[in-house]
Amino acid sequence: MDALVRPLLPMCAENTPLTSFAELSILLVWGNPSGNHSLGSSWIPITSAGFCPLFWGRTRRGDSMKQASVGVLACCLAAVLGAFGRADEPKISLLAKTGWVRLQLVLGRIEVANIASSQTRTATRGEPDDDVQETLTISSATTIPTVRYQKQSNDKTLTFAIVNGQQVELRRTTVGSDRSELRFKQSPRSDLLLEVERNTKKNTYRSPSLWHLMLEEPEVCQRELLPVLKWLQPQWRLKEFINRTEDELILTATASDFGTARAARRLVARLDNADYRARQAALNDLRSLGLGLLPYLRQLDPTDLSREQRQRLSRLETELGANASDTPQRMANWLIEDERIWLTLLEHREQAVRKIAVSHLGKRFPKTFAADSSADPETRLRQVARLKAKYQLR
Repeated sequence: MDALVRPLLPMCAENTPLTSFAELSILLVWGNPSGNHSLGSSWIPITSAGFCPLFWGRTRRGDSMKQASVGVLACCLAAVLGAFGRADEPKISLLAKTGWVRLQLVLGRIEVANIASSQTRTATRGEPDDDVQETLTISSATTIPTVRYQKQSNDKTLTFAIVNGQQVELRRTTVGSDRSELRFKQSPRSDLLLEVERNTKKNTYRSPSLWHLMLEEPEVCQRELLPVLKWLQPQWRLKEFINRTEDELILTATASDFGTARAARRLVARLDNADYRARQAALNDLRSLGLGLLPYLRQLDPTDLSREQRQRLSRLETELGANASDTPQRMANWLIEDERIWLTLLEHREQAVRKIAVSHLGKRFPKTFAADSSADPETRLRQVARLKAKYQLR
């Protein structure tokens, strides 16, 4: 770096010092404000954007061109050095930076909210010899354009694909001494799948939604999944979101008595009525129950339903969950009667939350439910497993 600056030195006073450019500074010269012939000097730090301010003082006429040349050369050099000083690792993913695709979370599932253009196109960042290379491709071969993203570094590979707007596959592979692999898969009408393998030990987790997964496996999600999702979509702030949703659930629990599940049980039976008007009225009443109906519908066994019931309920599920991005209040309305969520909260770190969970589940199973909110962690884990088996919760 010093070699780049030495041509500037003859323009400066003979006694002007040159410090190391490892400090990322540059010498600017200007006339002494007192009006004499001597040249003053000052070291101005280069900013991360490569910008360096230029200062002028009063000079003799013969020095003005010399100083202007130094100033222009200095600012140009500052821009070059600023580029050298920037880190190789980008701060935001190419997927987020381009703005080609806007993703959203709907009922805890990743969906394409908008694609700026359905035309096939590709963007890249990084050269073959760089530490990090990224590729983003939008393909119009499917009904909803397919999105494929890859990030490659010396020891990690990250791939993300979303097909037809809802089918998601995410994979992160790390090589070397800390070898690991993460695989996240989302398919329509199936539980989310998360697999984490470290040093040949593999763990598998399944949940109806990302919010279920984060509540049920907070440590795994915090360590493995959330950093990857934050890289892809930094605006989601998932940990903050789940904490606010949990707060909303606690506040809403007092006013809930699992009335939605009781009403839904009667209305679903009427969907098989021989009278069309009765079936249509039952469907309208089910629709009016809103998002809180969905956890009950998920627990239904399709083999217990007629074809008419299955078709109407399938369309209703799609309608209720369509297009609206998740918010903490919306998620609380959805999960307030979800027995699986409240059983998970029986393992919460705070006993006050566990007490509310016991009270709330007592409304759902008033004659048979019993749990100890003050039990030690190992006992709580066993009692949750026992209660899930007892009530056949999926």
